[in-house]
Amino acid sequence: AVMKGALFLVSANLRIKEGHSDLRKLNHTYASKYPWTMTAFTLGAISMIGLPPLAGFFSKWYLALGTIETENWFFLIVLLVSSLLNAVYFFRIIERVYLKNPRETEDQQAHKIPVREHNPFLIAPTIVLALGLLVLGLLNLPVVEYIQSFMPAGAVEAMR
Repeated sequence: AVMKGALFLVSANLRIKEGHSDLRKLNHTYASKYPWTMTAFTLGAISMIGLPPLAGFFSKWYLALGTIETENWFFLIVLLVSSLLNAVYFFRIIERVYLKNPRETEDQQAHKIPVREHNPFLIAPTIVLALGLLVLGLLNLPVVEYIQSFMPAGAVEAMR
């Protein structure tokens, strides 16, 4: 939920500033025009893919462990394919944002004026959610132990 929230806020921020949310219009100037927004996007995308140390990795890790324990190979394959598809389309967007397209002419670059980052009231929640992905990933074990402390006695052992 945190990663999708961050990505939706990134989309809203870009839509407000650029007037569109068309992924085909993204290019390498966005990383310099919107550094905080694109950082939040990158963290959200990497978390959706399920790469460590972000929160998305641990959610997929626990799902994978559960499917392996129950020998539910179909759902494990679905989980892995989902991560692969996420990687394909998110890395394509990251490539467009951070790497210059060699086919783009100087004329196309000339009209691109650097834009300041958004209103702090728009960008702050986006950054908080993106950093939350990192914090939840890095502090995964204490968070899981805290949640387990509210579970009935024996429930944690029954899940193992």
